[in-house]
Amino acid sequence: MKRFTLCIAVVVSMIGFSCTPIDPTNPPTVVASAENTEIREGTSIELSATGASGTAPYVYRWSIEAAPTGAATDIFSSEMGETVQAGPFDTVGEYTVRVRVTDAANRTAVDFLIITVTAIPPEERFEVSIDGADQLFEGTDETYTATFTYEGEVAFEWSIDDGEAQLSTTTEEETTLTAGNPGTILLTLTMIDQQIDRSVNDTIEITVLEESDLLVDIDGPNDAVVDVPFELNVSVGNGGPNLEYAWLVATGEATLENAETDTVTITPAVAGELMIEVTVTDADSDETASDSKTITVAQYQEGDFEVEAGQPRLADPGEVVSVSAEVNGTSGVESYFWKAITGDPIIDDVTSPEPTVTLTSNRTTHLRVTVTDRTTEGTSAVSDDLYIVVVEEPDPIVRFEIEDFGVLRFQLDTENAPVSCANFLSYIDEGFYIGTVIHRIETNPNFGVVQGGGYPAEAVPDYDIEDLKPTHDPIINESEFTMSNDIDTVAFARTNDPDSATSQWFVNRTDNSDSLDFGSTGNPGGFAVFGTMIEGGDVLMDIQISIPLIPSGITLLSEPATIIVAERE
Repeated sequence: MKRFTLCIAVVVSMIGFSCTPIDPTNPPTVVASAENTEIREGTSIELSATGASGTAPYVYRWSIEAAPTGAATDIFSSEMGETVQAGPFDTVGEYTVRVRVTDAANRTAVDFLIITVTAIPPEERFEVSIDGADQLFEGTDETYTATFTYEGEVAFEWSIDDGEAQLSTTTEEETTLTAGNPGTILLTLTMIDQQIDRSVNDTIEITVLEESDLLVDIDGPNDAVVDVPFELNVSVGNGGPNLEYAWLVATGEATLENAETDTVTITPAVAGELMIEVTVTDADSDETASDSKTITVAQYQEGDFEVEAGQPRLADPGEVVSVSAEVNGTSGVESYFWKAITGDPIIDDVTSPEPTVTLTSNRTTHLRVTVTDRTTEGTSAVSDDLYIVVVEEPDPIVRFEIEDFGVLRFQLDTENAPVSCANFLSYIDEGFYIGTVIHRIETNPNFGVVQGGGYPAEAVPDYDIEDLKPTHDPIINESEFTMSNDIDTVAFARTNDPDSATSQWFVNRTDNSDSLDFGSTGNPGGFAVFGTMIEGGDVLMDIQISIPLIPSGITLLSEPATIIVAERE
């Protein structure tokens, strides 16, 4: 059968029309172009597409294929058209623009265009914003200031676009506004470049309240990261001494802590816009007032930089301590957030890299600092933990009870091994050792040790390394300054890395100083002694006699000797 195309000629008012045959061997092509593919942030540009081949007419559709984290993608004047306006491109980074052409035979072709958006250098920025309160009482005065970025000569023009108010000046960098009757005021500031014919403006909406109204204002960051907590605080004006607070998530997803206080801790769950609202009630007058704040939440990604909050440390009851986070390898804007996991301390500024902490617990205070790094490539975060351990008296005593066998008592040496003692007590205070076992016994008369503190009872007798309980980060090795590994001393076990000790401890059942002390042959890094066993030698001997070793010849117990009590005395 021959394949042919039907073409109908129509003559109307002496004008002839004809159709173009569709050529199946000649699909369409498209080329995207822009007036400039390297632009500054905040710029809008014109994009064009040229279709060829195929069968006219062409239909063009534009979209954003990829964009920097948090960037808006709905930036086209129209998604359809041979030429469109795109922008503003407000986020620094690379955008991948896609154009798809469809011809008369419903065949398609695509092309891509990379738009690189760079930051405007500080010396070239021309921006202005108004700094001042967005709520006032009627008849009160408030100072508003122009916050601007520009190194050239500028002039200012203030104006009231709506509402009742008076301005002390309209041409200075700062003006004082006197609020009129309750309602809404629109205050506009225009900054004029005195060298180039251009201007920029900002407008603030101010709510004027009756004198009897509560004045509520939320303060806190404008952006956040998924799974990284942050705080918002509400300040209240014209309220009595008995105020009640109720925070809630209006839009987005997040968990709230302390939602009935003036300061709420928020942990975002998903990226996007997060709106938080607070309602304050004056319990004496029953008056209520509310405020809300919108936070832009970026997706969490683990950073490739390092954060070090420090080694475990000892402290006195009620001590006020300074803490800090050392950060290496970041390239963007850093922000900090300190949070108490246990201990309920008072942190003077949770967003400071070096806050002051007042201890309220007589045991371990566990702090976590999260550092967020914001770069043109996106937002990432890294956390680290710090353990501050309170001791009321030097050289405290710790008591272990071994199921079916008896009691061990260790007296710690806080003077010579402060980091090791703080580390050991942090595990004691969190109940880590309960349910773990004594798993190793070396009975050589020239090298005797009993080791525990790592494997749970259910790991016996296989002792798979995957069964070890998760631990804190390793600590530094203090063996150069600690007591000798003499008989009945207690030390931390480690790997071949001297600074690798975590939770596992051992009791020296013989004098092992020649082989385990700092500088010894075979173990020059040494094993850090942090205490002495003052009771329980007979218990360890009973375990050694009662429980056989596994048959492989390794010095591991075939049955659990389980710790059921681990506590300070």
